[in-house]
Amino acid sequence: MHQADRFVGNDLLECKDESKGENAGNLSSTTTNRNLLLSLLSRLDATVALSAVLIILIQRFSSLKPVYIPSLNLLDDSWVIDAAYRCSRGNWLGRDVVFTYGPLYELMVGLPSRLAHRTDIGFLYLSARTIPLVICIACVYGICALLLHAEPVWKRLFFFVLLIFFWCPWDMRPVLVAFILAVILRSLAIPRGRGTVLRAAILSGLVVGAFLVSSDTGVYAAAALAIGVSTSFCIERQSRREIARFALAVLSLTIVWILVANAILAHWFDFRLWRDMAAVVSNYRWGLPIGMNNLMMRGFVLTFCASILTFRIAWRYRQTDINAITRTPVFLCAGFLSAILCLQSGLVRSDWEHFSPSIFLAVTMIGLVLVGTGPKSYPWGVTLAGLALAASLCVAFVPTPRLWQSRLLRTNWNLALIEGDCPLGTKYFQRACLSSLQAEILSRTSEFLRQSRADQALIFPYQNVFAVAAGKLAAGEVLQTYAANGRHMMARQVASLKENPPELAIYGADDVASWRIDRVSSFTRSPKVWFFLQKNYQWDSVVARGYLGLRRDGERPGRWTESRQPAVDLAPQILTVVRPGVYSLGYASLATPYDFLRIELRLNYPPWWKLTKPSSVALLLHFSDGSVKVVPGVFPPNEDTEFWIYPWDDLELANYFLPDPQRWRTNGHHTALREIQLAVAPYDMFSVMPSTIAIHKIEAVRIDLKLNH
Repeated sequence: MHQADRFVGNDLLECKDESKGENAGNLSSTTTNRNLLLSLLSRLDATVALSAVLIILIQRFSSLKPVYIPSLNLLDDSWVIDAAYRCSRGNWLGRDVVFTYGPLYELMVGLPSRLAHRTDIGFLYLSARTIPLVICIACVYGICALLLHAEPVWKRLFFFVLLIFFWCPWDMRPVLVAFILAVILRSLAIPRGRGTVLRAAILSGLVVGAFLVSSDTGVYAAAALAIGVSTSFCIERQSRREIARFALAVLSLTIVWILVANAILAHWFDFRLWRDMAAVVSNYRWGLPIGMNNLMMRGFVLTFCASILTFRIAWRYRQTDINAITRTPVFLCAGFLSAILCLQSGLVRSDWEHFSPSIFLAVTMIGLVLVGTGPKSYPWGVTLAGLALAASLCVAFVPTPRLWQSRLLRTNWNLALIEGDCPLGTKYFQRACLSSLQAEILSRTSEFLRQSRADQALIFPYQNVFAVAAGKLAAGEVLQTYAANGRHMMARQVASLKENPPELAIYGADDVASWRIDRVSSFTRSPKVWFFLQKNYQWDSVVARGYLGLRRDGERPGRWTESRQPAVDLAPQILTVVRPGVYSLGYASLATPYDFLRIELRLNYPPWWKLTKPSSVALLLHFSDGSVKVVPGVFPPNEDTEFWIYPWDDLELANYFLPDPQRWRTNGHHTALREIQLAVAPYDMFSVMPSTIAIHKIEAVRIDLKLNH
């Protein structure tokens, strides 16, 4: 009996031990789950950001249906698709072709195509902006993590949602500039002497990388770095020696990064990329200006005033001995100076798609000051967060596409609800559902270009997607012809075409197949490329409405002739521009037929035009029948330039590609030109008027083809 009792007692002890083990295990499991939950809650902003990225990637690549593209933008979508296609072919922006964007951006838009070995239009369109979209979200999270690291997680999440939903534009460039500024400000907040070389290497690498994304992104990133270091040098007087050493390290390592970029693209001391970027930056301000409308003007003034007011109030409550970076003097000065600098970029091309990105950094800085309260009481933080939300609701009324409103996020959702391959009114083409008209145009142009085995095709003026659809590269060393502004860019484009002229070309007539960019005709904007086409190519067929298929004629350049005569009895003169108005250049005295007008002139501007933009200048042609033709143009300030005009109906320019010169001209050429006037007017209140306009020469030009012997 005692032995049996002992066995029972042992069993009871074992059961108690097992029960204790189970309780301990449950407690450990509960503690682990609680710690995991607390860890997720403490990183809720990171969790939301990662979830957003995963949703975008799944939405972009999970559907097997063709991509729904109800309206393909043949200007902007063309260069995006072309850049992605060039990445798959190893043809790089900045090395092989010139554009406002660089090789790093091309890698972003083209990496999915390169990895998947897919070059159909649907996949290129679908994937081209996916990585930039993901980078936008990552940069927004980075801004929150770097500058609001001392704030509660709800504030970081709140600010992340505000940026993504209300403030963040579809364009990646201003978001990248804001992120680089955040890295700069966080780096400057680190105590002096700690990791100087590493911080300098990171900041200089980010700035050089920004240039490789796009020229304007690099300019604003470099300016933000210079402003940040200069501000820190001026405010932190006791650390000036360390800051000077840091600035020297940044400068030295920037040179190293530039040489590394040169070596990757070409060789160590090939600075062609940087020369091209300088030309792109200098040409943009005068090559593509647009005036502000009244609503945009009010938005600009309101954003500027709000920035100044927020800075003034935040400066009053600035502190240097707290963890909240958003309360430090360096953050306030450097951040708002950089924001004002970026804000002026909206003064140049003042449409909503360019104005909205220009105010992003200013709005972000205001939001950071409102949300990043530092060691303030909870009600005070909630009050400022409420002000940030109210400001967001005001910004929400700005009529511009935002990150979450991108068509790329809606592409497959609509199509997923449709039975069959393509919805009614669209047509299938290369894994895309395009409008029936655009699908027909792409099908016909690509079929025509495939007649040549050459690797390139010439597209005028900008529909590079036609070459991509045919599996070819668009010819020329400037990605789109309209971007070849200025002597350097135009000379490079024409020289590359002369060196390697493709066999076939597509010509899109203005007002039928191509719209005029800023009302300037494609001929007037790119006359030398047009003359290269007319001199070397002749009419092959009408590929689609408004689109001509051209074939290179090896004998045509030898037969091509040009003659010039003075168009007006005019000695070289200088016009003094006092106010907007119309200035007479003289009365025409033309005795023989002619085709074009060529004017040599120079517009002299004061130096401060580079802070805003030049004025609008157009030629007025008065004919004997009382009709007037207005010809807007783009003119490089303070440089001698040529201005080419086709005085007649621009649709007739297509006739000049016919093999018979007798069919080039119509009866409209017999209308006599009576007077030539020059009209000068500001785009808006920010435009700078020229001080003087020098007219050197006005000529009438006639071109012809000699008869074959």
